[in-house]
Amino acid sequence: MIGFSLSIKAQVSDDFSDFDLKSNPTWLGDDSLFQVNLNSELQSNARTGSSGEISLAIPISLKSNSLVWKSNFRYVFNPSSQNVFRFFLYADSIALLKSTNSLFLQFGGSTGSTDSLLLIHSNNGQRRTLARGRPSTLGKSLNSGSFKILFDSSGFLSVWLDTANSGFLNKEFQVPFLFDSTLFFTGYSFKYTSTNSKNFYADDFYFGPLLFDTIAPKIIKSNMLSSQILEIEFNESIDTSNIKFKISLNNSLAGFSSSWIQKNRILRVFLNNALPDSLLQLKLIGIHDLSGNMMNDTTLFLFYHQIQKQEVLFSEIMSDPEPSKGLPNAEYLEIYNAGKFPISLKGMKITDGSSTSILPDFILNPDKFLLLTSLA
Repeated sequence: MIGFSLSIKAQVSDDFSDFDLKSNPTWLGDDSLFQVNLNSELQSNARTGSSGEISLAIPISLKSNSLVWKSNFRYVFNPSSQNVFRFFLYADSIALLKSTNSLFLQFGGSTGSTDSLLLIHSNNGQRRTLARGRPSTLGKSLNSGSFKILFDSSGFLSVWLDTANSGFLNKEFQVPFLFDSTLFFTGYSFKYTSTNSKNFYADDFYFGPLLFDTIAPKIIKSNMLSSQILEIEFNESIDTSNIKFKISLNNSLAGFSSSWIQKNRILRVFLNNALPDSLLQLKLIGIHDLSGNMMNDTTLFLFYHQIQKQEVLFSEIMSDPEPSKGLPNAEYLEIYNAGKFPISLKGMKITDGSSTSILPDFILNPDKFLLLTSLA
């Protein structure tokens, strides 16, 4: 007989960056059939060629009046009755699918192109579908995105889903629900056939009280990628539905288009015409995060210079540092900005014909030197 103690969680999160399923938090169930991959994602890792059902769970407390479940997900198969991902809000057993009483989301698994998000309740072993989301949202060969589940103090359960990786969650449904106990298990369940044993992924799990975001977004980096492309990076996903831009060059409006990438954290602006050696003024108006917090209207001044020949020069090469004679015992290169403008070294390469190094994100100002040496 094997015994173990449970650490009941009222709040728990896991981004899997510690590559550990056994602590902080401790995942229970089929943990030997899951792994954390090199991208810090939870990934199914059942034996190649096998089929079956596996799950991971955490014991939780449902005592709070307002609760949230959140996670990212990805599965590389068209869902069916034999290949399907389920997320259990609660279950009365670590073996989630064998639970007598449970509430779970099923991600597709219907016939044809009608795959949608289902909310299913099991009461004393009798299953009933409580709600169904938008049709055809989960029937692709590659399905990825995020979901959020909110149980509020008024007794309603609301479910949001993003399958476009846009950072914007669509409300799928809302139903009244009453939890009839306080101690349960929550977690992931995956049913698979022999070709899909390693094709389920999850990340950024959270369960606990509703956390209110009251902090406005911030710009953490802005730079010109070329004479026609500028990039602004924010510290969180942005609501792109209500943003205004104003770009001017020498007090004249400049034509442009724009797009968002990296879950709406990065804005790229594409200028209609190349503007080398020009000061660009970009004004951002109405930047909100997904919680509605607004950033103050912000004006950025950006400059791009196309590097010319003999602007960045090798000013010294130390290929044989021994004997050191008071200098550091290391090989190094010294480069010099002989031009009139600051120069970004990001993406530049140095090669000796047999190996190549990519320079870091660094601004070398005019008439300044920089030493480059090995990290070893």
